[in-house]
Amino acid sequence: MSAAWKDLAKSNDTQGKARKWFGDLLWIAFPSTNELELCQKASRALGVSVRTVKNWLSCQNDAPLSVVTKVMTVAGAEIIFQKIEASK
Repeated sequence: MSAAWKDLAKSNDTQGKARKWFGDLLWIAFPSTNELELCQKASRALGVSVRTVKNWLSCQNDAPLSVVTKVMTVAGAEIIFQKIEASK
């Protein structure tokens, strides 16, 4: 019997793509002019260290689902606010 897993996503780097997606989402949720500013904003809002955010941005670690959910919520609100500001 083979120990190989069936790759339903047909992807060799699902984890890397998910980490990149989350890093991009952080930029949407916490608009900043540079990475340090982003790390500081996100760390305060999410209750984690600046280093933790930096690791997420560099795709070194996965964020817990509770944090991903919070960032998705903030990013969604940020997109809505940007649309409201653009229509003025």
